[in-house]
Amino acid sequence: MQGRPYSALLALHCHAHFKLPGHCKSAIHTSVATRDHGGGKILVKVRAILFDLDGTLIDSAHDIVQVCNQVAQEKGYSPLPLAGINSLAGRGSRGIMASITNLPEASTTVSELRLEVLDKYANCGYPNTSMFVELRPLLSALNGSNLSWGVVTSKPRLHSLQILTQDTELSQFDVLIGIDDVAAPKPDPEGLLLALEQLECKVQDAVFVGDNRVDMLAAKRIAMRCVGVGYGYCSQDDHPVNFDPDYYADTPADLARLLFSLVERSE
Repeated sequence: MQGRPYSALLALHCHAHFKLPGHCKSAIHTSVATRDHGGGKILVKVRAILFDLDGTLIDSAHDIVQVCNQVAQEKGYSPLPLAGINSLAGRGSRGIMASITNLPEASTTVSELRLEVLDKYANCGYPNTSMFVELRPLLSALNGSNLSWGVVTSKPRLHSLQILTQDTELSQFDVLIGIDDVAAPKPDPEGLLLALEQLECKVQDAVFVGDNRVDMLAAKRIAMRCVGVGYGYCSQDDHPVNFDPDYYADTPADLARLLFSLVERSE
């Protein structure tokens, strides 16, 4: 990506206050990452930022659950209430349909219903899906810089592309890895490694941002710095703060400030 250097991002930077959920038991580090090389600690540069998609970069819960409920009703099942919609969306279409049918996720019925959901979802137009508004200045700055950014998601590539290309800022990603681009989904790190390979970026020069247990585990399996966010789609047990992220941001605004801070301090 061609554009302004890191310093162009700094005008939008301000100091953040990083809050921890009440159930957090582990220490969360919100300072810039460092590496100890014997003679002291030096800053590790950030060359690329990779994001999970749903619940991290975009708010898509309503459309996901609504389409699942539509398929459920067509098949004679009772739809799920929209209360607690974020934790529902975090289970993905397979998990949601398993909850609706009260069947195992691996069952034939759930698999067949999931295919119908994916087809209907691809044609829904995503009317209630958008980037978290507080992240727009960050994406705008990244798109005008020499920093690379991309998406590694458990969402199919088709759906991801449809959503990303509907938005001026999101459409300027440098790499996209969907669940159908890898043999093993997160928490396997294959998607992260593939994204880094395409960006020609070393693990130590990148950061991965996610809202779920699988995001944190995928990054940690390759010693990649990770940012956990507290506003996404997960159950309390799968909350990223339980899996020792290197950084934590409670809100989209906190995430924007944190990432601006990382870029500034690693310049």
